[in-house]
Amino acid sequence: VLSPGGAANAPLTGTCLGGGDATVTVTGFTAELDGAPVVVTSGGDSDRSCIRANIASGTLTMTFSGNVDSNDTLTYTIYA
Repeated sequence: VLSPGGAANAPLTGTCLGGGDATVTVTGFTAELDGAPVVVTSGGDSDRSCIRANIASGTLTMTFSGNVDSNDTLTYTIYA
């Protein structure tokens, strides 16, 4: 789910569920977002911290301190 901001230069915010690994990817972003700053939070039963998030070649890759599963909602905000 991606929610574009209502004003110009507003961040893009989206959510996804963990997949059982420490790395989660979301595809489908445009090349203009490559390298944009990303902030990620996780909510759920795993209580993991995001240690790295980046967009390259249209793919957002989020790496966590441990496995995140389908009970974990990951919220990412992209500042483009």
